[in-house]
Amino acid sequence: ERGLLDLAEYDYSEAIKRNNDNIDYKINRVDILIRLGKIAAARKELDDMVAKGVPRALLVDIYKRIK
Repeated sequence: ERGLLDLAEYDYSEAIKRNNDNIDYKINRVDILIRLGKIAAARKELDDMVAKGVPRALLVDIYKRIK
């Protein structure tokens, strides 16, 4: 909210390290990566989630944002 996207991305990365199964953390991190313009990193994160069993249909709106 305050424009501290780099800090927020770091916080989510640390939270994911502690709880790697939390999809909400990962989706929020992808959202921040997109806002930071790190499209390649966001796509990789999304592809990793799909590879680990997250339904692609759940992520379709986010994939549309990075096209």
